[in-house]
Amino acid sequence: MDTQREKAQALGVDWFTRFAKQIELGFFDAISLRLRDARWWKRHFRRVFMRRLEHVYRGHCNLVHAKKWLYTSRDNVQRRRQQKARNAAVLDMMLMVNELGQEFKLAELVEKSNANPAIRRAELMVRIAGFESVAQDLGHAGEFMTLTCPSRFHRAHRLSGAENSKYDGSTPRDASAYLNRVWARVLAELKRNDIQIYGFRVVEPHHDGCPHWHGLFFMPTEQRDLFRRIVAKHGCRDSHEELGLRYFLRKGERLQHAREVQAALLSRGEAKQSLSKIAARFAVEDEFWSKANWRVSHDVKARVDFKAIDWNCGTAAGYIAKYIAKNIDGKNALGQEIGDDDESLIGESAAATVAYVDAWASLWGIRQFQQIGGPPVSVWHELRREFADKQPDEDSEILRAARAARAADLGDWGKFVQVMGGVHVKRADCPVQLYKELPMESGEVAKNRYGEPCDKAIRGILCATTGEIRFTRIHEWVLCFDKGGVATPWTGVNNSTNLLDDEKPRPKSAKNPTVAEIVRRVFGPTARAGWAKQRDFMQAALAQDSEVPPAVQRQWREEMSALDESLQLPEWNAERWLGWVQHRADEQQEWVRQAREQANRAKQQSEQTQELRDYLATLRSMGTSAWDASGFGRYAKKVQAALREQSRTPAVRPEKFIKPKQYDSLESVLRDAAALEQKLAAQWVDWLNDF
Repeated sequence: MDTQREKAQALGVDWFTRFAKQIELGFFDAISLRLRDARWWKRHFRRVFMRRLEHVYRGHCNLVHAKKWLYTSRDNVQRRRQQKARNAAVLDMMLMVNELGQEFKLAELVEKSNANPAIRRAELMVRIAGFESVAQDLGHAGEFMTLTCPSRFHRAHRLSGAENSKYDGSTPRDASAYLNRVWARVLAELKRNDIQIYGFRVVEPHHDGCPHWHGLFFMPTEQRDLFRRIVAKHGCRDSHEELGLRYFLRKGERLQHAREVQAALLSRGEAKQSLSKIAARFAVEDEFWSKANWRVSHDVKARVDFKAIDWNCGTAAGYIAKYIAKNIDGKNALGQEIGDDDESLIGESAAATVAYVDAWASLWGIRQFQQIGGPPVSVWHELRREFADKQPDEDSEILRAARAARAADLGDWGKFVQVMGGVHVKRADCPVQLYKELPMESGEVAKNRYGEPCDKAIRGILCATTGEIRFTRIHEWVLCFDKGGVATPWTGVNNSTNLLDDEKPRPKSAKNPTVAEIVRRVFGPTARAGWAKQRDFMQAALAQDSEVPPAVQRQWREEMSALDESLQLPEWNAERWLGWVQHRADEQQEWVRQAREQANRAKQQSEQTQELRDYLATLRSMGTSAWDASGFGRYAKKVQAALREQSRTPAVRPEKFIKPKQYDSLESVLRDAAALEQKLAAQWVDWLNDF
């Protein structure tokens, strides 16, 4: 394992970060399997290469700034557009099929999810407005914050595009890691001072790709000043000298400086002063920020800036709405463009530069939005899924879930937060939680391609007080390819159903040949004769003309060799190939039929298990006499104990997931051009040999 680690680190793998989970759980075999997997290395090298190429553009050539390429290189923007186009094409050719035979295009389902920019923007604004309503009800203050990296992370000046002399070669990912470390220290100190905040933070790039944070947070009014001091202290700790701040980070540094001052005074023949007296002239970090005034706040605006939310001037959501839209689709709630991007010097609209921001975040792996505090949004999604088209049952034991569901369905995030326990509720204390199950396969926990147990999958919601479960995902889905689209008509009357006996279809147009004709035209005797003629021409030209350049001679010889190999292959049999294609199509239809039957059997078994649970719950509510009448009397105590235990720790229902059939690999669709060409060439040779 040590040898593998050294080789992997030499190839750019951050071993202890990338495999932290596997190391903690002791899945060392999974690490070895990954290191022997070509697909895993392909993804790794693609990511490493693209980031290093971008660092050459930005860090070495200084091409990423407002005067040249805003936010990221245009090569990266083009690659991102091509990637999204490929993904859209793949989604459009995939189907989701359940046990009832219902089919949905995957692209249509994605458009109705948070992957749709308009839906994602609307949900973020709803959640921010909900936090604002909670803050107003509690009398809390709103604070808008901007946190920026030190100068050493910035590559270029904005107006001139000139190189920054303090730049140390850091990448945007390094800058993002720095901001995360700063925020972790801020949250730790806020917790020590019993300051609990809630809200959202947004990450966006400066003109040169260096990230910075915007945050909208709510807190008790009396804690606002201490919150500002704590954030400013940690945000300005790195390179605080460039801000004109004079203090020592630790008391040991101050004492050492006092010794140096004492020695300098003695060398000049002045009276000796005590170290404590000299050290008292200088401040350490905590002392400095505890006494910081408005002038210090003004001096550090380049690094940390605060703005108090004035409820009389507008909503708090309005302060951050611009930054939400700027990083998603550049539009407001009405679908209108929000205007020009402030970072652009040529007046580009935010709707245009959002493509640059998306490419920047995707390349560097930067999370753009994060909720601070409040209940998990995944429960909100499941409740909206369950009660989207029906009202919750107030008589249900899951009454609190019903109230939360109504709030979720109405888009009232503020009420949902209150029902779930408030803005500071812990996940374990939420009255409504997610219900998850382990995916099962052949009676065992399913494993991924590297032999690791699959994570639990969401199946519904759970009332923590009663143990009642409401399943929100009742169908078993299978992913498969869609059928081919409608082909071009072969005749002008193919849709006619009343042809006369003496009326003959038109001859097939040369513009619309059949597949068999295309195959014969490309691989038939005529094509083979053309290959031979081309080879003979090259041989004659090389024999007669000695003035052909060497480069052309080499190219002709390579082409002649390829033509010889093609001529040695057996003649293509188009009819047998078409029969093979039809056989493959029938085989795929049989796979889909078997998957539907298996999913239907799994659903029936799941429904029977749920009916038994409901029956036992009904007997429990009717009392002991019901147990005796049902024949369970002698087992009443055991069953009641089991039900109580189930209420505390709900039993995991065996998973009924169906492993999707392995159809044609998606990798063949997304493969690089060179690799795809080689693979297809090898397949053609094999098929020709068979036929």
